[in-house]
Parts: sequence; C-alpha cells; structure tokens
Amino acid sequence: MHTQLADEFQRRHDQAKAMPQAKVFPQIVADLTRLKDFFRAGIAREQVVTDRDGQPIMIGTGRWRRPKTRACDGRCLKAG
Repeated sequence: MHTQLADEFQRRHDQAKAMPQAKVFPQIVADLTRLKDFFRAGIAREQVVTDRDGQPIMIGTGRWRRPKTRACDGRCLKAG
C-alpha cells in the first residue's frame, strides 16, 4: 500500500474512534419524537389511566372529552 494512502487511512481511523463526548445524533432529539419512535417500533403503547374503581379518568370538555392516557413500555402497573 502506498505510504501516503496508509497514513491517510490511519489518520481517519484515529479520528473515527468513539469518545465519551461523541454524540449519537447530530441534533438534540425531542422527547415527543422519541416517544413517537417508540410507538412506531412497538416498544411502547398507550394505556388508559383508571381510578381506584377501574373507571377511566376523563379529561377535556364537550366534544374533546376523552380518557386520559399514558405511555407504557410493558412495565406499567395497574392503578389502584
């Protein structure tokens, strides 16, 4: 191998080593983006929050009334 090419490969190899300060993503990943990715991958799911009697807790008013949900990754415990 040509010495200049070997030197260039060595230089690039040394620069590419993982460091504790190295970032995985070039920009900060928002919490909502991460949560949507978990839902798409099937890692997390939405779970309806219930009260002590087992009834869903409703939020909102009028036509926007809906059960309260939370993200669950399989380790969520039943309320109560």
